[in-house]
Amino acid sequence: MLVSKIIDVKAPLTKDEAAEIAELQNRSAEPDEDCPELSDEEIIFYDYLQKKYKTRHITKEIIISEMAHLAKQASTHGLKESA
Repeated sequence: MLVSKIIDVKAPLTKDEAAEIAELQNRSAEPDEDCPELSDEEIIFYDYLQKKYKTRHITKEIIISEMAHLAKQASTHGLKESA
């Protein structure tokens, strides 16, 4: 679950904020429903996109553009999409 909050960075942390940060520092990053584990193929694909577009932030627009490009390449080579 994604939670956002506006924080005045100049103000000192509250006790609750400091406790939350301390708790998060000790928690390991694990896949969940919102952010599932990537397959080896997905990792390779995202690495390729990061290098091609020179960004660490891969947007859905980049993915859609790349998938359209790959589909066009496949159709010019006589390949069909698999269901």
